[in-house]
Amino acid sequence: AASTFVGRRRELRVLERAFEEVRRASSSRTLALLGEPGIGKSRLIQALSARLGTSARWLTGWCLPYGEGATFAPVAETVRILAGVAASDDPEVAGDALGRFAELVEGDVSERRWLSVRLATVLGIGPADGHATIPAEEIADTWARALRVAADEGPVVLVIEDLHWAEATFVEALRLTIERVASRPILVLVSARPDLEDRHPGWVTAYPRADLLELAPLDDAESEE
Repeated sequence: AASTFVGRRRELRVLERAFEEVRRASSSRTLALLGEPGIGKSRLIQALSARLGTSARWLTGWCLPYGEGATFAPVAETVRILAGVAASDDPEVAGDALGRFAELVEGDVSERRWLSVRLATVLGIGPADGHATIPAEEIADTWARALRVAADEGPVVLVIEDLHWAEATFVEALRLTIERVASRPILVLVSARPDLEDRHPGWVTAYPRADLLELAPLDDAESEE
């Protein structure tokens, strides 16, 4: 069970207001939570999830510092959630699930086929050369189409954890994806260490309607509690 949520009331209100804005306007917004490791970025996001309950669909992906498939790991994780694909599913089962999910996307048969193939590649069950060879713009097209399906059913909170670990290719794909879902009720929450701007200069100014929320340490009374 999660520990008792202490402090961060102002920050939690900021997140709640951002979600309400997204829900009312049916348009996306991006918020970056910056803070040192262990300061409570993920805990704050958990508190927001508890507050919102079933009023939003949550999709979470983690940026990884290394490993096979690390570049677009957050895309793969969120696609698995959306399409109902388990990491243990064999390629045939996963491919069938992706095909059914692609049927939910507006467009003709060829467009749905394109999306199904691209989603499979993102999950590492496509061509042998893998998704590392797909341009960021194509990844963004694929991801955005999948996210729009979810957002058409109601507000979505897309959480990207540890963006400081991300490669530049993923950061660009995320930026392009956010542009492509601007007209959907999607709140994008990014968590990162304070050196995010050093690792990816100018990324905040490149995102429409993006804001920073910097987390300071809890005060003495909150720490004691």
